[in-house]
Amino acid sequence: MGEKNWVILTVKSGFYFFGEVVSAEGREPGYFYMKECSMFRIFQGGKGLPGVARMDPGATVTLDRFNPEDIQTFPMDSVLAIFKSGALYDFGGTTLG
Repeated sequence: MGEKNWVILTVKSGFYFFGEVVSAEGREPGYFYMKECSMFRIFQGGKGLPGVARMDPGATVTLDRFNPEDIQTFPMDSVLAIFKSGALYDFGGTTLG
């Protein structure tokens, strides 16, 4: 099994989500799909979102995790940005809420 495609998703409501991209193939078009998903509660450490995505030392993040097997669905017209990310569940600066 290959590397997971971890991303941070920003939506119009101002929320951030972290998870693994799921292929839209065979699913309803117009949506972005993720699994092993969490919603950001807090990130800090003076590094901002890019520092968290890079897993910079000193960056911290608290994530509220959804059921890892569930597929989370986001309408594409609500997506503002998609950032590549390191594996935040393995990052020493991550706390699961």
